[in-house]
Amino acid sequence: MAKPTIRDIARLAGVGTATVERVLNARGGVRPETVERVLAAARALDVPRRLPEAHRGIVRIDLLLVRPDSPFFSRLAQAFERIVAVLDPAISVHRSFLPEGNPALIARRILEPPHRRSGLILAVPDPPPVREALSRVLAEGLPVVQVVSQAPVQGAAYVGIDNQAAGRRRPCSWPACRQGRGR
Repeated sequence: MAKPTIRDIARLAGVGTATVERVLNARGGVRPETVERVLAAARALDVPRRLPEAHRGIVRIDLLLVRPDSPFFSRLAQAFERIVAVLDPAISVHRSFLPEGNPALIARRILEPPHRRSGLILAVPDPPPVREALSRVLAEGLPVVQVVSQAPVQGAAYVGIDNQAAGRRRPCSWPACRQGRGR
């Protein structure tokens, strides 16, 4: 028995082949009821591939970093690139480097992203303007994960070393730390 084609699925679902391709490759832009029809047709034809769940759209995550010239942040950015390469294609990570010494710009970028996003990963210093912006997006329900530095903001997840347990006092804003007054 021949393997079912996109044309076979489209005919059974009553849609075009482009719609079937969008559904099977989780590209979005298809009404949920149409997605269900296409998936039902593919299952009925016993398509020999893993079928996507009902489409949930592209999940866009902002990753904000500083100091691309720093070996540490360069390696961190490369690590995120490796992670992104193995993620589901429906997950898109937008990486941006911002100037470390401009907390107002970092705060503005947290509050006013250039695109819709589903989450935020921060590896930026945490002076008051950044903490305030972080508090606002958390209050709006945006999932946020902090990496490297943990701002004392209720509800933000943190991934990294526990600086206090490691014997360091609470990290200060990063430019000051380089001058020997922190970390």
